[in-house]
Amino acid sequence: MSITQMYSAYVEATEQLALEKDKNRLQTQYLDQILKEIEEKAPLLQQQRADYENALLNQVLIWTRDLSVVSAWQAGNSYHIHEPWNVTYKKDEHSRLIGSL
Repeated sequence: MSITQMYSAYVEATEQLALEKDKNRLQTQYLDQILKEIEEKAPLLQQQRADYENALLNQVLIWTRDLSVVSAWQAGNSYHIHEPWNVTYKKDEHSRLIGSL
C-alpha cells in the first residue's frame, strides 16, 4: 500500500468518524429532549395514575354497595313473595288500628 492510498484511507476513516460523531451527537440530543419531556410530564402522569387507581377503588366500592342494595332488595322481595299472608296481616292490622281510633 502506497502512502497516497494510506492517506486516502485515513481521510476516509476521518470523514466516517466525523459523520458518526455527528450522528451520535444528534441521537444524544434527541434522547435528552425525550428525557426532558418525560421528566416534565412525570408529576402529571403520577397524578393521573393515582386518580385512575382512586377511580377504580371508588367503582369497586360502588359495585359492592349496589350489590348489597340489590341483595337486600331481593331478600325483602323474597320475604313478601314467599309469605303473602304478611301483607294481608299488615292491612288487617292497619284497619284494626284505624278502627280503634
